[in-house]
Amino acid sequence: QKRSRSSGENWEGVVQATLTLYGEAAATFMRSSQDGIPLSRLLKVSGIQRNTLTYKILLTAYEQPRFSTEVYQREAIANFRNGVELACYTGWKN
Repeated sequence: QKRSRSSGENWEGVVQATLTLYGEAAATFMRSSQDGIPLSRLLKVSGIQRNTLTYKILLTAYEQPRFSTEVYQREAIANFRNGVELACYTGWKN
């Protein structure tokens, strides 16, 4: 016998999926920044609309310092992703 999910469980699943997408986008944007890809090129090929959360995450990634060693780059990418996910989750909880 299958259990039906409550609307609360469904909502939590949607929130979790959304957080994951924003986290993946944050990591991708930060990786692009760390790799030295010009912001203008990324904006052109991505089609991200201005004044959206995704656009703000992209700009914030490019405001972060760039590192020359791979170890520090990986750490910066992970920290940025975690920070974005935390901010999103905190916002949704409140």
